Parts: sequence; C-alpha cells; structure tokens
Amino acid sequence: MAAPDPAGDDLRLSRRLGKLGRDSACAVCGESDPFALVLHDHHVALEANDPVTVCTLCLNHHAIAHERLRRVGVVEWERAAVGFLDRQVMKFRALADFHRLLAEDWDRDAQDLAAFVEWLDAGGVCWRDWREVKP
Repeated sequence: MAAPDPAGDDLRLSRRLGKLGRDSACAVCGESDPFALVLHDHHVALEANDPVTVCTLCLNHHAIAHERLRRVGVVEWERAAVGFLDRQVMKFRALADFHRLLAEDWDRDAQDLAAFVEWLDAGGVCWRDWREVKP
C-alpha cells in the first residue's frame, strides 16, 4: 500500500480546480464538492467527433454518459467517423442522448418537487400564502 501523499493530493486537487474552475459542478446532479468526488470534463460527443462541446460531470454521471454513448453507437475505442457528415451524425446522436439524460434528471426533479408540494398541502402548511410564492 502506498504511503499517504498529502502534497500530491493537494497538487492534484489544485490542478483539477485550475482545469475545471472553482465554481464547477456536475451538469446533471449539481455536485460541486471537489473533495467528495472527482469532477471530469466530458466531451459530449467524444473528443474525436466534437472537441468543442464539453461539460463537467461527476464520476457517476460521467460513467453513465459514456454507457449511454455506447448504446447509441458512439463508442470511444472506435476511430472517429472518417467524413465530416459521418462525424456530424455521431455528434447529433450523442447530443440528443445527452439531452435525454438531462431531461430524465429534470423530470425526476419535477416529480420530487410535486411530491413535496403535495406533502406540504396535505400537512396544512399555508405556504401558498407566503409573499415569496405569489406572482
């Protein structure tokens, strides 16, 4: 087992924060604590197909996004599509699936919030009269 390396850990964290930025967070779940998990730059359509479209994901959502890419036929161990149009097909497939991933998460958030509203209403909390809630 390797000896603890606090200086090396600090250096890795510093590099990660320098690359991602201090205010970075997972685009899906919002996790932002660099000490709790590793945040990654994720090339949404794989760097070989689209080097520009990048977002930050936590370790879990990065793995999920790559598995979803495989399921839509965008595979990192295969060579990039040869022609421009073929790369665009891969790019748009990947982007569409990534937006589905985000939409599924947002839908779960909406369901959770709706359940919370029902719970508040059922408990007799008069939150709807609060000044902050009124249009």
